[in-house]
Amino acid sequence: MGALEDLLVQEKMFVSQIQAMEDTLSGVRVHVAELRSVNRGAGTYNLPSEILSAIFEAGLTEMLKTGERDRLPWSDESEERTTRFELLVSSVSRRWRNIALQTPRLWVVLVIDVLGLTHDLYDLYLRRSKMCPLDITLDCSHRDSRKSDCVKRHLDQLIPHVGRWRKFIVRNGSLGSRLSALALLCAPALETLVLDITMNYPEIELFSGGASRLSSLELIGAKFRPPLGAVKYLKLSRSYLDPLLSYDQLSRLINPIRSLTRLSIAADMVHDAANRPPIELLSDLL
Repeated sequence: MGALEDLLVQEKMFVSQIQAMEDTLSGVRVHVAELRSVNRGAGTYNLPSEILSAIFEAGLTEMLKTGERDRLPWSDESEERTTRFELLVSSVSRRWRNIALQTPRLWVVLVIDVLGLTHDLYDLYLRRSKMCPLDITLDCSHRDSRKSDCVKRHLDQLIPHVGRWRKFIVRNGSLGSRLSALALLCAPALETLVLDITMNYPEIELFSGGASRLSSLELIGAKFRPPLGAVKYLKLSRSYLDPLLSYDQLSRLINPIRSLTRLSIAADMVHDAANRPPIELLSDLL
């Protein structure tokens, strides 16, 4: 029996060695495939990976400046679909793909049609962006009874990443009550908040856990109360469906702001401003 046990031990050892060799061989085969797929005549062949990564980031920045993201690339309407820059560069070659996947800042911009069906796609963006700050836009322009449930589903996916939100924009919304899910959250990286929302609900406090870096705030309608301590730019306007504010409501909204340097208010925001004293701002606004 002793000899048999020794043989069984040797067998296990050899099997383990064979498995290790197969794993090594698999890695070698992948490397060989990568080398064979390299186009040595390409102008980027000799560029270090760090340079290509920087070029990719610059390309994305330029695309954002030209407004390409406003095309709603995650819309379900086929004629509106465009191939995003980061997906283009990641499909050129195996090397480019590896570099793109290792460049988390390529994956930080999420423009989401709330009725879109490609939720898994932006879930990939959430993972590939690693810990980088996120710029998120929810477009709610569709008139559809499913919209409210879809917004809830999107927020359920996004809220776990609230610590990374740098920009949060809601366009053409008519379901502000869903944003009550943001009431108690802390958004330490949030710098820009844009809410284009029509709602007939009471005022909703947002990010009461804190948003110490929030410096740019745009409200279409004034039913939301985010932290205002660091706001430097405030824009207030209203849709034709929103009721006019009272003088007291406007005063309560802007009086707490201490860091304001730019203020834009639509002419038709307040219904009882006549013969009322100016609202004095204790800030650096000139």
